[in-house]
This record gives sequence, C-alpha cells and structure tokens, in this order.
Amino acid sequence: DFTVKEALRTRAYWLLSLGIGLRLMAQSALMVHMVPMLVSRENGEGVAAILVSIVALVRLPCVIGAGFISDRWSRTKTSSLSMLFGLAAAATILLGPSGLFTGFAFACFFAIAQACNSVTWALVGQFFGRKNFGTLRGGVTLVQSLMSTAGPLGAGIVFDVTGNYNLAFTAIAVIYMAATIVFWTLKPPASTEVTPVAV
Repeated sequence: DFTVKEALRTRAYWLLSLGIGLRLMAQSALMVHMVPMLVSRENGEGVAAILVSIVALVRLPCVIGAGFISDRWSRTKTSSLSMLFGLAAAATILLGPSGLFTGFAFACFFAIAQACNSVTWALVGQFFGRKNFGTLRGGVTLVQSLMSTAGPLGAGIVFDVTGNYNLAFTAIAVIYMAATIVFWTLKPPASTEVTPVAV
C-alpha cells in the first residue's frame, strides 16, 4: 500500500490520472452532445434517442467482458484497446455516410469504448493498494473532472462557431488516440518507490 504522499510522487499516478481524464474528456463530449451529433448526421431525434438506448444496452455485456478479460490479461492493455473503439466511434460518425447505419455503428463502437470504465478505476487499487484507495481515487477524480468538463464545452463551442461537429469529432478521435497510447504504455509504480515498513 502506498501512502497518499508516496503515490503523488510517482509518475504512474499522474499518467493514470491523465489517461482517465482523456478518456472522460472524449466520452463526456460524446455523451452530452450525442443526440444533436446524430441529428447532424441526418438521423431524426427519435432515432437518435433510440441509439442512445442502444449504447446503454450494448455497454452492459461489454463492461462484464472487459472486466473478465482484464482480470486474466492486463487492465492497462484492455483499457487501451477500449480506447481504440472510441477512436473508431469518432471516425465513423465523422467519415461515414449520413443515416442510420453510421449512427448504429457509432453507437456500438462508443458502447465498447465505455467498457473499460470500471477497469481504469480498478487500476488505482492495483497500482497503489487498498489502504488509501478512497483518497487516491478522489485525487484522480479531481483531475478527470476538470478535464471532462472541457469536452462538452469545447464541442459546443465548435458547433456554435462552425455550424457543425466535424472539428469536434476530429478532436475527440485525437483525444481517444492519446488515451490509447497512455494506457498501452502505462506501467505500475516501481516497488522501490514504496517506503519499506519495519516489522
């Protein structure tokens, strides 16, 4: 178990905070603007609302599957692969033809991207132990809350200025790609970073 002070001194803590922050920055932008984004791709509001429900439906088995895979393989790598589906979601809605097929593909890809939500939080405990989990997760939450606020705000500004979401979709894809790299390369803190406790 790391103390809070020890954890804050590790590179892994801040990289994990960055990775989760990037994930939620992109995710919150898509969640908040999902209906108008789908409408902008020639889906009716009713269809867009159904696609939001499909995201929630597809996400359920994906969350369980991602947890199962991460327990048997790697939580960092599982999270990284999930981020690639976020990239695919943004690319699909940006580059795909307008209409229901693109909307449905986007919804499925976005749902899979959310599969690692619990996995990324489990990394806090895996890396730093359980004793100070609440405090350390709270610190990560502070970082990701500040970052995730920027996602919907930025997407809204882009639409107001340009009249479409194309630049926002591009930015979201780049953010998901950055999150993919952070999680793929993320390493646990070295054991030498923990102060030995005398017995």
